[in-house]
Amino acid sequence: MASEKHAKSVQICTVLATEPLPQKKDADRKKFWHIDKDMLRFKIHYFLFFGAFGTCLPYLTIFAQKRVGISASALAAILTTQ
Repeated sequence: MASEKHAKSVQICTVLATEPLPQKKDADRKKFWHIDKDMLRFKIHYFLFFGAFGTCLPYLTIFAQKRVGISASALAAILTTQ
């Protein structure tokens, strides 16, 4: 299969998988509230990380203005570019 674009020929190739992807059996499929024990440590990590980050984020501007001495417009530029 070839497609024409700006008078140049481009080859499009597809690669088929040699073996099928493993499918979960009906016994392995649980209801949507089933806890995946393999992923539980990552879920706890991200829950605690973003929970702590969310509680500290509102105070970042106050800390930057009082301790570091950054103006509000400079802080906005820094937070925009990060």
